[in-house]
Amino acid sequence: MFFIFTYFLAINIAAAEGISHKTITITAKKPTISPLLSPGFEVITAEKIAALQLQRLNDVLQQQPGINVVQSGPPGQISSVFIRGTNSNHVLVRIDGMRANSPDSATGNFDFSDLTTDGINTIDVIRGAASSLYGADAVGGVINIQSQKGTRDVQKIGVAEIGSTLSETLKGGIVGEYNKINFALTASVFHTSGLKTQSDYMQLPNGQYPKLPYTLRNFIFRGGGKVNDKTEVSLFSRMNDASLSYQGLLAPVPQHRRQFLNRLQVDHIISTTWMHEVGLGILSTSSAYDGGVANFSTSRGQRVVVDWQQKIRLHPTYHLQTTVEFEHEKFQANFANALSDAQEKQIGLALLQRWTPWTPLVLELALRQDWSDRFQTPACYRMGARWTVPKMKTELFVNYGTAFKAPPLFQLYGKTPGYNGNKDLQAERAESYEIGVKQPITDQIKATMIYFQNDLRQLIEYDFPSKQNVNIAKAKTKGVESMISILPTTNTKLELNHTLTLTRNEITGQALSRRPQHKVFVLGSYYYESFQFFVEWLFVGKRLDVQAQTPFREVKNQPYNIVTLKVNYDFRPGWVLFGRIENALDRKIEEPLGYRQERITGYVGIRTTI
Repeated sequence: MFFIFTYFLAINIAAAEGISHKTITITAKKPTISPLLSPGFEVITAEKIAALQLQRLNDVLQQQPGINVVQSGPPGQISSVFIRGTNSNHVLVRIDGMRANSPDSATGNFDFSDLTTDGINTIDVIRGAASSLYGADAVGGVINIQSQKGTRDVQKIGVAEIGSTLSETLKGGIVGEYNKINFALTASVFHTSGLKTQSDYMQLPNGQYPKLPYTLRNFIFRGGGKVNDKTEVSLFSRMNDASLSYQGLLAPVPQHRRQFLNRLQVDHIISTTWMHEVGLGILSTSSAYDGGVANFSTSRGQRVVVDWQQKIRLHPTYHLQTTVEFEHEKFQANFANALSDAQEKQIGLALLQRWTPWTPLVLELALRQDWSDRFQTPACYRMGARWTVPKMKTELFVNYGTAFKAPPLFQLYGKTPGYNGNKDLQAERAESYEIGVKQPITDQIKATMIYFQNDLRQLIEYDFPSKQNVNIAKAKTKGVESMISILPTTNTKLELNHTLTLTRNEITGQALSRRPQHKVFVLGSYYYESFQFFVEWLFVGKRLDVQAQTPFREVKNQPYNIVTLKVNYDFRPGWVLFGRIENALDRKIEEPLGYRQERITGYVGIRTTI
């Protein structure tokens, strides 16, 4: 219904305004080619991130169709991302070519709490199964982050921002190219005194519930240069260091988290039709809680990756890509004096073929096999096709693929007073279907509609009698993503997306928790001389959740609306004054249940690039 409504709205606007408008463009000049033939592929550029004042990756992803973000309180608290109704640990995050899901995570997911947009050039989002190319964890989708690269004269970057909830942000950096050496360095610090996370009805009479502070320090570097006309060497380095408190049962508990990623990459062009990329990366993660709490006292993880990728054009109509990856992963944990540690090795081989038998039709086949010394890894494949209807410019997509989620080392070998690792766990498996159509209605109106379905089996769940995780669950998710972009005038743009998601636990028959059936996001942009104005509306519908106090029964969480107003003012070349009001309607929101979100909040800041 939403898509039909917006379709007729677009037709009426086109008829009223004509078709002579110019296009408002806030994306990169050079488009990014999708690594897979998928209509569910989006590229978010640094230009758009800056214009929309998006500070954290959560803010970016919440605007995308098919994605729902759940954060247990204000900035810094645990943050999860659900893509197309799959689990939060079914999202693969890659940063500068390396898998970044935490090796010491209890579930193998990626905690988005500390990931900001600092130093980012592009964020590629693939919705749908992609294990056939990227391997483990790419069940619901892939978030692929590329750091900024210096490509022109040296520029200095500075950002300062303050918020009405007593938050401060400072960023500084230098980016550019000098004597064929490129470099991009960004450092930032964010601090907030926070707010009380737990709602009043959850607070016990003898408990302490102060505001929860959060401090995040970031360091991002990318540098390199060309050895010769055919070879380039690049070094990537990124560190997130966070100090915060989360609310325990009776008192706040301090926590310290750190993620450190380093990667060396060599790109070599043998010819115009044959390219190599070789990389060596190390990811280190750690988390430390106050001693004595019923959670990890300390945990550490490390992943070492060596990869080699080739891109070959054997014929103008046939492209081939091969990937070889070797990973060595380990973790150590101390949970209430219960010690556990383990390590594993894994090798993956992938082959991607793209064939254009004739101009309107593109066919794709991707195959991947992984081998682990700890569990059985299934072979994954993906078959896809894109047909461009002549004269109509209509693009039709169809895809079918398989994927798997690897059991993390903690689930295999971890120990706590109430949990014993299960070394017999096997990978979760998925089948994914996707049918999509992209249709430019006029030069100013573009529409997309995608049907998706995921069949999940061998899902890992906790078994209370055995105090272990076992492969006992299965589920199904399906839905429709609808998107439309409208340019009513030369300086106005309207973007709308709606996601209908239906989920079902195939064992209990219930819907899956924290997956809203309806989600709507609308972005309106208006440009006037040196001003940019933005209005955002996010609607999240009813969804199943868990009552945050005893008895822990499943209940419906209420829908909510968030309206955000933003403005940018270019008051002189290279200088931008900006401000925004988040949750402008001052709605009271718990997402998830029992965890309060910030109400109306104002921010003002200045950004310079000189």
